[in-house]
Amino acid sequence: MVVEKFRRYAGSPGRDRCRESALRAAAIAAIETGDESISERTLRIADYKGPVERRISIERQLVPG
Repeated sequence: MVVEKFRRYAGSPGRDRCRESALRAAAIAAIETGDESISERTLRIADYKGPVERRISIERQLVPG
């Protein structure tokens, strides 16, 4: 599931900026955990939210209740 989510956000054409953010988050997670490689585990740990998740989060903060 995590890998599919990553591919959906990072693999789509025109999503270079998103791909860079996702890869950066995964790389940081890999280094911090000592894995030194991007795996499903590091993708799960990575502090990354895709565009849709960020938009939903912002909308929830703006709408009271």
